[in-house]
Amino acid sequence: THTQKHSIQKGEDVLMKSVRELWNYTQKELRLMVTPGTWEMIFSQCVPLPPEGDVFVIGTHSKYAHEWLEFRMHKLPEDVLSYLMGRPVEVKCVLLDN
Repeated sequence: THTQKHSIQKGEDVLMKSVRELWNYTQKELRLMVTPGTWEMIFSQCVPLPPEGDVFVIGTHSKYAHEWLEFRMHKLPEDVLSYLMGRPVEVKCVLLDN
């Protein structure tokens, strides 16, 4: 069972590496789409988290960024990720503990 647990952990590491790489590409695109102020206040602080099924999850420590992403700007990262992945992608933003 120890080997099985280890292989699951390895799979999760590979998945998170892919998620981080995908988020890095997404951030590069988003940086071109928004003002420098919006980039700094909203998107630069976001980090990718483990996906929840087909939902791409990003987290931020900023309540301000979280509210903007949840209620006003969630479409931007969804559009970029959908384009990069070649299929519709839902994005969820969570507020991380400080």
